[in-house]
Amino acid sequence: MISNEKYKSVVHRALASNGRMSIANFFLPDWETVVRPAPQFCSVANPPRYRPVTYAEYITEFMKVPLGGKRFTDNYKLVAAPQSSLNPS
Repeated sequence: MISNEKYKSVVHRALASNGRMSIANFFLPDWETVVRPAPQFCSVANPPRYRPVTYAEYITEFMKVPLGGKRFTDNYKLVAAPQSSLNPS
């Protein structure tokens, strides 16, 4: 959301059978912090793709949704991504 789709995360998939250890890190903003695409990732040619949302709204809605492989941030999209950014050459 913050990079306006310049950087995309992958859907998390992990197997616990190989002895690998993962450490989760969380950085929690204040509840009233507004999360939106950062200005350096937006322009006239690349307008914001997500609506602003408070962290409180985001996390409250996130906790209501069952896991299912869909990116939760898609719930806040404003416009569809251009085809060229989905399939970089």
